[in-house]
Amino acid sequence: MKTHVFIVCGYGVPKDIEKDFNYQLYLRTAFNQIFDVMIRHPKDRGLIVASGGPTDMRRPYKRTEAHEMAKVIKRLLARPALKGLGKRVRIVEEGKSLSSMENILFSKRKLSGPAASVTIFCEWTRRKKQARFGREIFKQRVTVSGIDFDQSANRYQDPEFIAKKEALDMKLSMRALKNPEDFRKLHDMLEEKFATLRAAGAENHVKAVKEHWEKVIEEFDEA
Repeated sequence: MKTHVFIVCGYGVPKDIEKDFNYQLYLRTAFNQIFDVMIRHPKDRGLIVASGGPTDMRRPYKRTEAHEMAKVIKRLLARPALKGLGKRVRIVEEGKSLSSMENILFSKRKLSGPAASVTIFCEWTRRKKQARFGREIFKQRVTVSGIDFDQSANRYQDPEFIAKKEALDMKLSMRALKNPEDFRKLHDMLEEKFATLRAAGAENHVKAVKEHWEKVIEEFDEA
């Protein structure tokens, strides 16, 4: 029996995911696309990987994006209208990743065999790099569904800034995939990033994210 893999990348840990408009729009849209694939393949199985690490900004900083998303997806999957689809679809949590590249790399490690198809769900502005990471890591054709759900101030940053940020993240991540030492350095940098964001506080989150990336961009421009 073939297995279709669906990777749902996380974007932060909200105070209450059931009431978070952005996440609900994202997960419900992704879920309907998963439903469509599974209905087209009635004899196959599905594996949903909820991917995202411990990026909680609220003490004690224990929650993961993966666990919060999995709660919502499980509830959506259990609805009576789906007529037992849950018997063919399994949900697993990948709760260690701190970046787009790690979302894909660590999710692949959750697979026990080959995938008939791979679909990656991500935020709209990340779609190009996730397509690159998907091809590089899975070594097969992948489908990337970029969902434009983000209504926060981050979505409305200067397009030039977003392009620079995404290009640099792509460069650092591809380097990390090829060199274990670069991988360790990048992961350490990401852990420092989230420590900085926690220190800044929720009210300064958007500003702190932008300042973090401006600093990283400046450092690599000078290198």
